[in-house]
Amino acid sequence: MANSKLQEDKRKRWISYMETMIGSVRNVRVKPSTIFNVREELRKSREEAYAPKVVSIGPLHRGTTTRRELVSMEEIKWRCMCSFLFRTENPVESLSICSEAIHTLDDVVRTTYVDEIKFDSYDLANIMLLDGCFLLELLITNEKSLDDKIKSRSLGPGAEVGKMEAILSDLKLLENQIPLFILPVLFKELFVEYPQNYESLTQEEKDKFEKESNEMVKKIVNGLVLFLFSCSSESNPVESPNCGHLLELIHWFMTREDGDGINRRNNHHSITVERNFYSSTKPNLKLCAERLEAVGVKIRALDEDSIKKGSMLITIRLKDKKEAMADSKLQEDKRKRWISYMETMIGSVRNVRVKPSTIFNVREELRKSREEAYAPKVVSIGPLHRGTTTRRELVSMEEIKWRCMRSLLFRTENPVESLSICSEAIHTLDDVVRTTYVDEIKFDSYDLASIILLDGCFLLELLITNEKSLDDKIKSRSLGPGAEVGKMEAILSDLKLLEN
Repeated sequence: MANSKLQEDKRKRWISYMETMIGSVRNVRVKPSTIFNVREELRKSREEAYAPKVVSIGPLHRGTTTRRELVSMEEIKWRCMCSFLFRTENPVESLSICSEAIHTLDDVVRTTYVDEIKFDSYDLANIMLLDGCFLLELLITNEKSLDDKIKSRSLGPGAEVGKMEAILSDLKLLENQIPLFILPVLFKELFVEYPQNYESLTQEEKDKFEKESNEMVKKIVNGLVLFLFSCSSESNPVESPNCGHLLELIHWFMTREDGDGINRRNNHHSITVERNFYSSTKPNLKLCAERLEAVGVKIRALDEDSIKKGSMLITIRLKDKKEAMADSKLQEDKRKRWISYMETMIGSVRNVRVKPSTIFNVREELRKSREEAYAPKVVSIGPLHRGTTTRRELVSMEEIKWRCMRSLLFRTENPVESLSICSEAIHTLDDVVRTTYVDEIKFDSYDLASIILLDGCFLLELLITNEKSLDDKIKSRSLGPGAEVGKMEAILSDLKLLEN
């Protein structure tokens, strides 16, 4: 029975994939199978010509294979995303709207990549949302009149980043792309307002509005892209055929034929973009396919004639009530955690105390050359050298760290209450702490809080005992080893390691 269920699930995923592919080739905004890895024989001839050097866009250079030199740009991308969202009246609501809009496009996004994307739907949506907002921020800050019209209340680095040739060069690499339709989707969600009388329009009028607004936004984005990459001297909207990604749009524009004698570069109709924001009158017409599936709704084509006419048949198979509720709750919990993560990341880049994605493991090729240069020898700080892999020689220092923590707490009037206050304060920062690490932290929130609290108190005790006047001012009633430990060169050396 288990094997039969596995086969049935596989069959359903396959049919869903085929339906998505059919839908994407009929969708004028989507071009399937346009983003892929360069062939191995080409890559071998000149590896550096095909891999990004500064910034990673899309999923192909993300994850466990992410090169460390690309990590530093992640914080800058988050700052650009923050600046982009603060061009709207309610950034938190805008983040939620964009998150939902991108997540519902999961299947369509996957069809644009030739190779299978290993990320789950939420991780892939994170990539699309972050990179899409980053690119749009670069496009907007490069066009002064538009930048002034939808001004951001959070100063970001977009204007400076958009002038860096190394970044513009990376954005034109084939493996470094996201589907081009992501940009108009985000732009439309935030800056195109639906008419006040939208609800009273006929379906035909609604469809016409959707089609015209989609076309308008697509042309605006095209013009901004070509202007950023100096393909055009103006940012006027550009009508183009369906292009799968930025590189394809640039290639089309630079190689197009002007057989009709018209200079298309300077013959665009100007479209004025007013400052419009998402309004409560906008109807929620988009439904997440996963939600439909969760309650037993299936969509399939009727027959060949119906496909030509665009007809679809919706059949409903009601799941067992408990099964449907469990599935729905699981998806909702996962969605809430994802939205919370995105909000935390946005909050952390606006928090001057927090720098996301700054702590990470040294690259394997560097480690192999000299393992002992990158691993702590005496003391472990943080989660990267904790847990089942903790080396025995590091364990003996744990007791000394606890004694230092005790000495720090006894600098207060009530050590027990101080421990409780500090514990609560650190535990509430769980999401923020995790954003500072590039790789996923496997510890749960309480274990991670224990590590951060112990190591934080240990480091503070070393700092205080090293400064005699401060040590005397907030004297401890429990003598600790901080003064001696702070003079040990081996420990000070370990405290300067990247992974520590």
